[in-house]
Amino acid sequence: MKRSQEHSLKIVKIHPLSIKALKSGHYHITTDRFSDKFPKNEKFLGVNETNNNLKAILLHDPSHKNIKARLWEKDCSDFNASVKSFTKDLYSRINFAIQKRMGMGLSASRDNFYIIFGEVDNLPGIRAQLLADKVLIQLYSNFWDYYEELLVNSIKKILDISYTDFKVKEIYIQKRVQHDKPLLKMCFPRQNNLKNEINFVIKEFGIKYLLKISSSLDFGIYSDMSAIREELIPFFKQSKTVLNLFAYTGSFSLNALFHGAKHVVSVDISKKYSDWLKENITLNSFNKNSHQLITDSVQKHIKTEEHFDLIICDPPSFSSDGKSTLNALGFYENHLITLLDLTNPGGHLVIFINTHKISWTKFEERINKIISNHKNKKYFKHVKRLYLHDDCPTIENFSEGNYLKGIIFKNTKE
Repeated sequence: MKRSQEHSLKIVKIHPLSIKALKSGHYHITTDRFSDKFPKNEKFLGVNETNNNLKAILLHDPSHKNIKARLWEKDCSDFNASVKSFTKDLYSRINFAIQKRMGMGLSASRDNFYIIFGEVDNLPGIRAQLLADKVLIQLYSNFWDYYEELLVNSIKKILDISYTDFKVKEIYIQKRVQHDKPLLKMCFPRQNNLKNEINFVIKEFGIKYLLKISSSLDFGIYSDMSAIREELIPFFKQSKTVLNLFAYTGSFSLNALFHGAKHVVSVDISKKYSDWLKENITLNSFNKNSHQLITDSVQKHIKTEEHFDLIICDPPSFSSDGKSTLNALGFYENHLITLLDLTNPGGHLVIFINTHKISWTKFEERINKIISNHKNKKYFKHVKRLYLHDDCPTIENFSEGNYLKGIIFKNTKE
């Protein structure tokens, strides 16, 4: 593990567009002709743009492919004092983030939620999830290599103080820097790279999920969608037939079965995830006769003549099955009309897109344009938006954090 070095601060120039972005609420300095000149061996960088009234401290990450620095402090009055108090401020920010989630009462209904969600908690490049009695820290910046031990000790101490009914048993760190291979290691109670898969069960809104922590980026559930799954409970309760497309490990299918659906169809091309979904069905003792699992491409299956009360479609932002490639918006342009036709009168269609590169405006404009070409367009009503909230809120002018977007449509035809 790298040890913290003496703090230092070099003043750098940044791109005029970066100045504007930081002042408006953005956090990232990406690679450009200015960031290419940043001194390579400095952990902290200072920005002192007097003409633009910007005094900021950046966390330097020269080895990252795209993001060369992240905002730590804006409107800095004393560079030297702020850098010297960095570790104290880091602990304070972690404590504030965790206490905020404790105040939400999330643990009353689910074992999985974020205790740190990166930039929204003024902790750029750090996310951390509580998963039952375990913590998974996910690092998106190489800067934090210097502070791994401090991160682990701070999170454990704060959780031990905040939670009186249990103690954190294990803490893991997962490196999720884009160009690195996924790296996972146990940091508490002992230090070692994880060689074997760690399997355990969590519970969310009454449903059990098998999680598998390993060097893979996937461990079985997307906690950032937990609040959305709760928001969809009324729609699950009123739906007897449900189609779950790009099912992954089956969270939407499990919710449908839990709330009384008589016929649920799950479609995913991955055998790995299909087998995992089967394990979750067994874990919850659901009636297997009420569930049909199809391990095949979604594009092929939606040619079915079957209709459903509720269809949920959550395609990956980009994927390949070895024969063809898929992007989410392209999928909707080719297949949204079909999904509308498969939705029963009175039923609902829920669609998601998972990328910050497509704004809400662009997403809705493209979807509405597709629907405008449908022969029965007058019957499809836009019910509501679905977006990140609770433990994973978004912040204005930071598009990278506003990646998940969903829309519910209702077929109003009698």
